[in-house]
Amino acid sequence: MKQKEVLDLIKLIDRTYKTDYAGDGDIVRDWFKVLKNYELSDMTKSLNYYMKNYTTYAPKVYDLIRGYSTIDSKKLLENSKTRCLFCGKVISIDDTKHEDRCRSVEFIKRAVKRFKDQDIDAEKYRTMSEEEFNKYYLSAVKLVINNSTNDLEVNMWKNYLKNL
Repeated sequence: MKQKEVLDLIKLIDRTYKTDYAGDGDIVRDWFKVLKNYELSDMTKSLNYYMKNYTTYAPKVYDLIRGYSTIDSKKLLENSKTRCLFCGKVISIDDTKHEDRCRSVEFIKRAVKRFKDQDIDAEKYRTMSEEEFNKYYLSAVKLVINNSTNDLEVNMWKNYLKNL
């Protein structure tokens, strides 16, 4: 972030929390030393989240950067690869869509095996359109709800369906 961007962020905090951080040069310099390593869009998202959820106290720098990677860290991870925990395919380290799909395929696979004693072609499910896949996923959820004897499991999936 640039110094002006940090100052604008601090001014927003001042207006929201009735502080005077922007009037204190030391605070502005200290915040800039840390925030210069982060992207403005990340810190804006972080501050918006903080303002919606924590209305009593103004955020500290730590509250804004918690959970966010620095610009340098993002560059290092940009081309990093890993293996999917489920299918073993080499994927980009930030490819959460792939792992979400594989995790869901594993759920379907286990549900069908458990309640129908059948095997499925996992690769077929991994390559389906989102719309088609969601139909099968919901069918698997309903299969669990209708056949499980575990009340906790049944209630969890019923709540999942209710919140869709």
